[in-house]
Amino acid sequence: MQQIKGINATRLAEPYEIEYSYHFPKDYGKCFKNASLGYSVFTVSLSCWIKFTEAESSGGAQYITGTPGTRGSLELDQWGRIAQNGNYGGLPDYNCWNHIHLSNGRLHVNGNIGADDWDIDELDPAYCGSNVGFKMADFIFLSKSTVCTEFGEYRDGKWWPIEYKGGLGSQGKDHHLKFHPDDIGKDYSGNGHDFTPLDGISNSLCSTDTPTTSGPC
Repeated sequence: MQQIKGINATRLAEPYEIEYSYHFPKDYGKCFKNASLGYSVFTVSLSCWIKFTEAESSGGAQYITGTPGTRGSLELDQWGRIAQNGNYGGLPDYNCWNHIHLSNGRLHVNGNIGADDWDIDELDPAYCGSNVGFKMADFIFLSKSTVCTEFGEYRDGKWWPIEYKGGLGSQGKDHHLKFHPDDIGKDYSGNGHDFTPLDGISNSLCSTDTPTTSGPC
């Protein structure tokens, strides 16, 4: 994978603390949902951090966002590849925190180009996580184009999170989930798009294991 040019180990942004992650169980349907957001958003960006706890080996998929099995879903296949509507790219590392950024058909994993020619015209914002078997932190969905350097930077050879300060998109469906145990589905974007935990999802699976407490890959 190709590393972004012009980025060195110098700290470019103020430290950004990610306090919590959520450990999604590897069971179909155990996810967060906000049906009011609809099922298609065009010109989208997605940024989140994931850490595997159990890989898929049965031929199924682990869903990061989107209605499972539809064109608008973003998933991990059984080989650990990021996949969306027949597009594949990027192989996140296991057992450590990985940053996933997708915008304008370009996928970055930990600041490296995983794919730059995806034919993506939509993502589904209504779901977050399903059949995943990994921890997720700082989930940001935006109806606008972004670049991965708005969410992370290299320090001493590792890709660390930074605070996103680029503003919201124009479609009104943007949301930011931090998985705080006091309100695990709360949207911190200011849009008020809180998500409802489904099928036994509870704050008992919130964790303080995050990219900033245990470090990224």
